[in-house]
Amino acid sequence: MTHASSPPVMPEANGDRNAMLDWFRTMRERWPINWLPERRLCHLFRYSDILSVLADPATFSSNLRMAPDQDIFRPFAKGNFLFMDAPRHRELRGLVNQAFTARAIADKRPRIAAAANDLLDTLHEQPADLATGFAYPLPTAIISDVLGIPAGERAQFHRWTDTFLTASRDAEIDNMFADAFVEAVRDSVAEMNAYLSDQVRQRRAAQREDLLGALVAAEVDGMRLDDEEIVGVVALLMQAGHSTTAMLICNTLLALDDNPDAFAEVRARPERLAAVVDEAMRFSVPTPETMRITTREVELGGNTLPAGTVVVLWLASANRDETVFTEPDRFDPRRTPNPHIGFGQGVHFCLGSSLALQEATVALETLLSRYSEIVVDRDAVEVYQTDSLLAVRRLPVFLRP
Repeated sequence: MTHASSPPVMPEANGDRNAMLDWFRTMRERWPINWLPERRLCHLFRYSDILSVLADPATFSSNLRMAPDQDIFRPFAKGNFLFMDAPRHRELRGLVNQAFTARAIADKRPRIAAAANDLLDTLHEQPADLATGFAYPLPTAIISDVLGIPAGERAQFHRWTDTFLTASRDAEIDNMFADAFVEAVRDSVAEMNAYLSDQVRQRRAAQREDLLGALVAAEVDGMRLDDEEIVGVVALLMQAGHSTTAMLICNTLLALDDNPDAFAEVRARPERLAAVVDEAMRFSVPTPETMRITTREVELGGNTLPAGTVVVLWLASANRDETVFTEPDRFDPRRTPNPHIGFGQGVHFCLGSSLALQEATVALETLLSRYSEIVVDRDAVEVYQTDSLLAVRRLPVFLRP
């Protein structure tokens, strides 16, 4: 068999998930470190290579993307610790972690179940769209509750989040800060900034027992968050936590629909749902890639990468690496251990991973407890098509009590 002399290009964004998986497999086997010197760009596909990069934040910086240079985006730049390096990342994350773990990651199961049931009560059509009617609004309801947003004011949070999601997943927009994206979200950003700034002022005037109040009160080594940093942190928690959790719920349902034996087992043993969700995070990671930029010249797989090289880390490929996972293309909720990196690794490991897993698990528990039959209308499923992400746009499901 004759192999191509150069790596195959990434498949077009046409909704074909299998084409992406085939590309990952080929790249892991033949071009695991795909260095493109003319573009100062390097793609990594193997688990071990990606872990080595994530373990060296001094060489592989997260300070890669900045918000647009406009006043309304300044809080995003100040509060988005995902794209910060030490020491500022450590300082800001430490403050956020103090608030987030102390006040927000108490057991939210009753609240999540109540919100899930409320949403399911509104689904009367068959098939019901579990993406727009359930998976996407549920995380918005929970993060709003955790933040302490009054129930009557939460509809606008869903509207803002939906605007960001639609803009960032639109097939026409492949640059997070392209003019088209900025124009699409400008009004929502301005409204959200004004609203959250007012909420912060209220908590400075009178402390409350919620996440916003905890962020206002958080203090580490004499450092505290200013108002714009808090607004930026909340925006990050809303957007990152919302989309990841919503996609995890949808992806888990699709995986179970494709694997009736696993579906039958989890119906018989619902206590195994947490393992099912964790395996779905490996099998269909909502964020398939992340990026770093080199701070100095570095050797990688026999290649010399100069400072300023963008390194694309394909988490979705690492989670299918045959050297780490037995039968990686099989959905196996009994997989033990399951060292996937769907939530990242190292200093940037997802702060909200526990809450996301809890939300997805309880959401699915609620579905299973209410319906004796859950059947996905596969021909009607729609996805957001971008270069690297196949996220569910519509998930029509037939539900029988």
